[in-house]
Amino acid sequence: FCKQSKFKNNIKTKYERKLLGTAGTLFENIDFYENQDGFLIHADNYCLENLKDFIKAHHNRPKDCLMTMMIFETKFPEESGICKISKENILEDFFEKRINPPGKLANGAVYILSAELLKIIQREFKNSVDFSAEIIPALKNRIFCYKSKNTFIDIGNLESLNKANNS
Repeated sequence: FCKQSKFKNNIKTKYERKLLGTAGTLFENIDFYENQDGFLIHADNYCLENLKDFIKAHHNRPKDCLMTMMIFETKFPEESGICKISKENILEDFFEKRINPPGKLANGAVYILSAELLKIIQREFKNSVDFSAEIIPALKNRIFCYKSKNTFIDIGNLESLNKANNS
């Protein structure tokens, strides 16, 4: 797919012989960001959100927030990481894939990480494997949440992938 894309000259790929997990892969490739803010996006999502609006929200986030997380309202909260947010849209609590979670606002696994956060990850999270389970809970009250206004489907299983193909 990447080799046939009109953006192929702008795409860098890297093969992991041994899977490192979402946080491990980030840590292993942190130099890619060149000490600048940048995206971290999990590939199992179908999202039609305007990323320009998301970037604008990141630039206007509260000064104490180290990253911006895209969230969406899900019909299946037990299958997602659920976010409890303040009236200022700051993450107060996070519940990763629990039975009967307290809400329906799900982590979309689309993030903009600040350069400051990337330095913290290098320093404090070098042994982490799972971004959602290890890093997000450590950053409560430091993550700005942006709610997607458009189609957002977790395509982590065949049924939801087929649903995305038909939308």
